[in-house]
Amino acid sequence: MAEEHCASLAGHLTSIHSKEELEFVGGVIGEKFFFWTGGYREEGGVEPWSWKWSDGSAWDFTNWYPTEPDNYFGDEYFVLMYSDFEMVWYDHGDDKFPSICKKPVMM
Repeated sequence: MAEEHCASLAGHLTSIHSKEELEFVGGVIGEKFFFWTGGYREEGGVEPWSWKWSDGSAWDFTNWYPTEPDNYFGDEYFVLMYSDFEMVWYDHGDDKFPSICKKPVMM
């Protein structure tokens, strides 16, 4: 549902490719707030390369919390970011969090 909303705005759920981009997104969101990124794990995928971005860009940066991803409940297919000072990621299955969209810059 969140990806469809972003697509209706001519964007995608956010993808993050560097520490600088991570800090920018965290700054936009504010402190101590959970939100969805565009990261997802292919169903049935358990290896690190199973993670993808909903915008189709390369999965070339991560900021997982040290014990993540863990698929603790067996259905954790999405990347949830906590915008504290470390902006760490968790795999999660619940879709009851806000999200942030990313749009290409048109010049």
